[in-house]
Amino acid sequence: MPEISSVQPVQQLTYREMKRTMSLILLASPKMTIKPNQQKGNTMTKDDTPIAASSGNKSRTRTILAYVGQSAFFILLALAALGFTRQFPQASIQSAPTEIYFVAYGLYVLAALLHFPLVFFRFSSRTKRMVYGGVIGSFIFLAVMSAMVVQAFNQTPEGKRVTAEALAWEKEYAEIKAQNKEQDEFLTNLEDQAASEQKSLDAVEDCFSTFGNRLPDLEALVQERLNNPPSFEHVETTAMSQDNEGRNVQMKFRATNALGGTITSYAYARIYKSTCKMDSVKVAE
Repeated sequence: MPEISSVQPVQQLTYREMKRTMSLILLASPKMTIKPNQQKGNTMTKDDTPIAASSGNKSRTRTILAYVGQSAFFILLALAALGFTRQFPQASIQSAPTEIYFVAYGLYVLAALLHFPLVFFRFSSRTKRMVYGGVIGSFIFLAVMSAMVVQAFNQTPEGKRVTAEALAWEKEYAEIKAQNKEQDEFLTNLEDQAASEQKSLDAVEDCFSTFGNRLPDLEALVQERLNNPPSFEHVETTAMSQDNEGRNVQMKFRATNALGGTITSYAYARIYKSTCKMDSVKVAE
């Protein structure tokens, strides 16, 4: 007798039944949608857009500028702190408010350290304002204590000596400055006089002939006074500073004397710059 199998035969599904089954599965599963930025070939997110990149660059620029400015401010505070250390010897004298001065200095240094950029930018906006106020207040406090230290030091013999030396140096500096001012004024006056003199000489030379830089009228008058007029030889004619009689032109020439020897001599005259007229002619013997 053949055995009866306990496995039920698999019924074959028809096409209509398979379609109904797939429909039920799709209805039971969550709906899936494709976002625009998830389409094939487009993986750009919101932060990758050109506008977002530009905003990021501006933000980084502002951050860099803020760090640079804060660093400069911190360096300024540090230099001020170093400057106050010069008063340490004076603050140690008996009559000075030593303890209060060093407390004020310590508070200022602490407030300055809080402005170190890597520390300062970790604070909230409210804390940053408090830090700024703290450094200003501590600086004023330290400045007041510094003035009291200086006042106490000036009452000591050493302080009086230093003050006297400073006053003497200031007096000497003022005298040197006054002397330099006088010298500058003197040199300025000389330069003005030289410029005026040169301007006057240029005006006289404007009356000279264009070719040869000569005064034909003066040459003619000089030749009339020579023993041998044909021997006259012009050398040069120049403008000069006025002499006591107002002559402002000098002419150098050569000619033969009564003995037949050639000599070099000079003639002088006064030229009126406005009209170029000439008078007061004088020939040197």
